[in-house]
Amino acid sequence: MKRTLTILTYLLFAAAFAFGYFAFTSAENTLIYFSASCASFIGIILILYYQLSLEKKQNENLTLNNNVENSEEEEERIEETETTNLEEEIAKRKQQFETYIPTITPSELKTKEDYIISKIVELTHSDIGILYNVNQHITAVGTYAHVFDNEEDKTLKKTEGLLGQVVKSKTQMHLTKIPEGYISIISGLGKSNPNNALLFPLVDNEKVVGIIEIAAFEHYTTIATKFLEEITPVLIKTLKNTTSYNE
Repeated sequence: MKRTLTILTYLLFAAAFAFGYFAFTSAENTLIYFSASCASFIGIILILYYQLSLEKKQNENLTLNNNVENSEEEEERIEETETTNLEEEIAKRKQQFETYIPTITPSELKTKEDYIISKIVELTHSDIGILYNVNQHITAVGTYAHVFDNEEDKTLKKTEGLLGQVVKSKTQMHLTKIPEGYISIISGLGKSNPNNALLFPLVDNEKVVGIIEIAAFEHYTTIATKFLEEITPVLIKTLKNTTSYNE
């Protein structure tokens, strides 16, 4: 296209000069030659204007394409950075948890499971946590910021409630609308209802052997669930060495 316009421009230049020459040297038809020469020059101007417009549009398209490519590259870079940061944060929390486990020393007031769920609450930025053992029943064996009204409430049937659904499905459950009175966070200010809860099954050889139930006022991010996935093997191994596991 550009080559064709260039050739046409040269031809019009030649025609313009030729008609101009005849207009000044010929005694007859001077006006006709002059008009033809002017028309040729106008044609040249129009072609040049069209070429400039075409080049401008091409440059704009090129700039747009470059911007799109740069934008895509920037998005990929940001995504890679976020993925790297996510992996690093999860690995950091996993290491903290694995380093903490051997240091646990049960006391008269707190069991090993209490310490475990307390650390999980800390590393998932939760406000409350309950660790359940799943055997013949679902039994709460460790708590943080939660007190059961009586001992009977600590034990549920394997088919009962939301915990029973987790046992059956073997998949985690994320609650963003928590039923009134389902679970409360106990602090020095009294009881408060969390806004989000996460029920995470501990699956060993296709069998649910435990459940982590954590809740928070803030929304859970991907880091929390990925972290729980990462610590599941070491957590199951640790729980197998507790007396509550076989009860």
